[in-house]
Amino acid sequence: MTLDEKGNVYLTWVGGVSIRNPSGEQIEFIETPQMPANVGFGGVDGRTLFMTSRTSLYSIPMNVAASR
Repeated sequence: MTLDEKGNVYLTWVGGVSIRNPSGEQIEFIETPQMPANVGFGGVDGRTLFMTSRTSLYSIPMNVAASR
């Protein structure tokens, strides 16, 4: 799991990544072709979300950055 600069938590979930606000409400869901094993922010500006699975690495540009 990982956090963004707004305090939202990103959790690996069946079928993708669940994004939950600080109150615990799901605000978004990112579907992935395979069950993700881990998730984290990276890239030069910390605005790329990386998701690992058993045989693949997925990345997606985000409008938010990693928590500092």
